[in-house]
Amino acid sequence: MPQIVTRPPDAAMPRVPGSLAAHYAPTTPLRLLPSARLVEVIDRLQSTGRRCAVLCHSRLPATPAAHAWRCLPANPRAYASALYAALRELDQADAELIIVEEIPETPAWAAVADRLQRAAAGAGLSTAADTLG
Repeated sequence: MPQIVTRPPDAAMPRVPGSLAAHYAPTTPLRLLPSARLVEVIDRLQSTGRRCAVLCHSRLPATPAAHAWRCLPANPRAYASALYAALRELDQADAELIIVEEIPETPAWAAVADRLQRAAAGAGLSTAADTLG
């Protein structure tokens, strides 16, 4: 019978990856913004020469000021299914900041909200993210 090698638990190592405060985070800084502020902030970033990528779920007009734009379904299950692929895509878009449209604050969206909060918590740090106001 093969020998099973075990090691003592490490207090610093989480038992499951999903228990980390930051999980599935892009290296590009990520900021969550209300729908009403998206276009204003994108235009402001563009006017200062900063490149941003946008992830949305509502029917917002794609603005040429955004360096990359990805719109996911307005259904929480479909959004969740496509979220990490979209974040990886936008993370590779050579943008300085990923702006994510805030999702509805309803129970149906709770799991997606948790994923987005973890992605934002673990995303890179940037002056652009701190100057959105």
